[in-house]
Amino acid sequence: MKYKLTFLLVISFLLFSCNNIIIHTEKSIVSLQDSIKTYKKIKIDYRKTINFKTIKINELNEDQPNKYGQLKSKSDIIGKNIKNLNLFINLLKEESSKNSLDEKNYDALSDITIYDKIFMENKILSKRASELKEKIDVFYKTNKEMLNSNSSLYIYNENKFNTNRFVIDKNGKEIDYMNSKLKDKSVIGVLYYLEKLQLELETFHFLFMNSIIQ
Repeated sequence: MKYKLTFLLVISFLLFSCNNIIIHTEKSIVSLQDSIKTYKKIKIDYRKTINFKTIKINELNEDQPNKYGQLKSKSDIIGKNIKNLNLFINLLKEESSKNSLDEKNYDALSDITIYDKIFMENKILSKRASELKEKIDVFYKTNKEMLNSNSSLYIYNENKFNTNRFVIDKNGKEIDYMNSKLKDKSVIGVLYYLEKLQLELETFHFLFMNSIIQ
């Protein structure tokens, strides 16, 4: 397995180095796997707080609807949008990893062909990738309408979910949202991005609930 992976990495480097493809080693794959596991644990902790404070805002709204009704409405909208996004992201994770369920199958996890099958069609975003971008964009715009423009949540929303912004890479080149997020086109790279995106969604929800319920 080790020699096979090394051989594939050499071939991949020769074929794709000109296209800035990230080439993985066993060590780099394990590192990303560890990060994914950490993100999952953080999400579980955040979800406990979110669930607790959701119950609390519902109780407060029953007692004082005039005071807490609008906050509950915002909480419900954010929760519903995140739930729908997570369902779609889970589908993408399943499609991306269907041939890489063994976490020690480093050859499959470093494969980059799955990216073109799911996220790109003739060098443009696929239907799946476009749908993901659209869902994130709706989430971003809905949040923007509800948040105070001076709040830290507004800035977080802008930095994490604005799909129409460009970032500058280390070479000074402008890169659009999806390409900046999915610059690692391997299976493990895609899974890492999707897991991180889910953590960012949970973080936003967590921060929002903490801002309305102390």
